Amino acid sequence: MPAATRNKSGKAGPASKAAVDLHPDSKPEHKTSKANSGDYRDVVVKTDENQETSLRKLAATGPIVVFLVPKANTPGCNRQYESYTRNYERFTALGVRCFVLSKDKPEALARWRAKYQSPVPGLSDPTQNLIGKLKARKPPANTIRSHFIFAEGTADKLAEAIPVSPDKSCEIALKSLEELGIKKKA
Repeated sequence: MPAATRNKSGKAGPASKAAVDLHPDSKPEHKTSKANSGDYRDVVVKTDENQETSLRKLAATGPIVVFLVPKANTPGCNRQYESYTRNYERFTALGVRCFVLSKDKPEALARWRAKYQSPVPGLSDPTQNLIGKLKARKPPANTIRSHFIFAEGTADKLAEAIPVSPDKSCEIALKSLEELGIKKKA
């Protein structure tokens, strides 16, 4: 069953500036709960180059897609990462940058990125602080495979798919961007 995309209140609804529901007739595979507005935007994570950043900083120059994986360099995560790597130009054509977020250390994410020669940067959250605030943490210390779309400038959450299949995440994210009307600025 495909993952449902939910708005900020966790309810399906008509497409709006704030959110879009891609599968209005489907039931969510995982119930999401409402995150406090802004409580995730400034959480510090490290890039695969060991630099500190936040969603707000990453979204300063354009919308972003962040896809979450349970563990780098494992079969399902590799398929998901390869899909975003193969389709990276489709995202950049829309003015959107993609990032992969996991609890792996920056060094592990850098090795993974090099292995696939991927343009998709890694974000490291070993304490799962950001992952938890996005409601994608599965106790005791696992990550729910998912993806999120954040608005330019504010890093407001526009859409999410939680959980999501590693083989469908990229296409669902691209469809969400299309339905949100996100296009590259002229």
